[in-house]
Amino acid sequence: MSQPLQQPDANRTYEEILQKWGVPQGRCINKGNFGRIISVRDGWVVKMQSPRKAPESEQRRRAEVAEMEANIHFFMQVNEAPHIPRLVEVAGVRQARYAMRMEDVGESLYTVYTKGALSIEKIETIAKMALEALSWMHYHSILHGDLKPENMFMRHIGDFGLSRTGKDFDCLCGSRFYRAPEVIFGLKHDVKADLWSLGCILFEILTGNVFLRCHDLETEYASDLAHIHSIQVRLGSIPKEAFQKRRFLDANGDLEQPLNPVLMKRTIHQMLENDHRRGDGYRYLVDLILRMLVVQPEERISAADALKHPFFHSEFSSDLQFHLHLRGEDIEVFKTGKLEVYAGEEQPLLEEIDLQWVGDHSCFHIPKQSTPYGLRYFDSSGISEKMITRRIENGILTLSRKDFFDVNCDDSDMI
Repeated sequence: MSQPLQQPDANRTYEEILQKWGVPQGRCINKGNFGRIISVRDGWVVKMQSPRKAPESEQRRRAEVAEMEANIHFFMQVNEAPHIPRLVEVAGVRQARYAMRMEDVGESLYTVYTKGALSIEKIETIAKMALEALSWMHYHSILHGDLKPENMFMRHIGDFGLSRTGKDFDCLCGSRFYRAPEVIFGLKHDVKADLWSLGCILFEILTGNVFLRCHDLETEYASDLAHIHSIQVRLGSIPKEAFQKRRFLDANGDLEQPLNPVLMKRTIHQMLENDHRRGDGYRYLVDLILRMLVVQPEERISAADALKHPFFHSEFSSDLQFHLHLRGEDIEVFKTGKLEVYAGEEQPLLEEIDLQWVGDHSCFHIPKQSTPYGLRYFDSSGISEKMITRRIENGILTLSRKDFFDVNCDDSDMI
């Protein structure tokens, strides 16, 4: 089960709490308009408000957003939502300043893919991870609201600062490059807006090109109009019924001309067909992206249905999914350690699992292989037991402390 959210010592000031967490000695690893991420000691990061001053009304609004973010994140954590960073402590979220201490989940997807092209197999793992998280969130009526490569990681999605709960939303969600058409049109929208954002992200990491590179212009209206024309270049004419408010339409009911020329020329099909990679995996991925990048949200694929797409269930699929179930008499002691999964003895590390956070719905993905995997357990002091090998199939890998270390190294169990 998930650990309870720690409440800071009421006798400490906000500055003393930051000092205790190691923020003054930490390193800024990401900075946005309203906040920053500080890497601190012991594998944690602190998300905190930007130090620059803001009007009192803006400070109050940020405090409300921070409290909502903490509440949504904690709800997901205690209900074992998959693939979210662990949030362990918050401070000042009901004040005009806030800080949240959480798990450091490594480099963002943006950092990873800008270092070099990702394979179809790696994109498959990333897409499945994101869809599993979104499927859980959407089932519980939670909109992420700001999916982009900077907020995605190889095994997690993060930053729930714009997340909301409910059915119909009218908030401005998402960075412009990844903002869904219904948001641009000024319409109420639902969780399907996240699928458009994910489609943009998958397109980007597949091709190396931003799907809609729309920059902010003189006014929000001019920016939105240019954004809509960019969508038409990529996907073709937008049905008039999509403009329910008649915003952006002239007196004849036609789309107004942009104030600035749209520089994009190629359609999505031209951009994808020009890619040199082929094969079933590539074609299935392209089909999945096209089902996400549909202008009308009612025709856009859902996260739950996307997980059923052939991209994840064909012979091409190289991803192995398993749930980890722990049992045994001294399991609480066992859970203070960690488990490492290797491709085999003296082979690369595939997954590192902190056992204290493992619940019945904790899901892990590793590359599929026909030979047994190597498993090594480390106790809380960092001392490792001998490596064993086990064959893992899609399903549940059950480990108990007693049985785990009785398995012979050349044994092979079908799970």
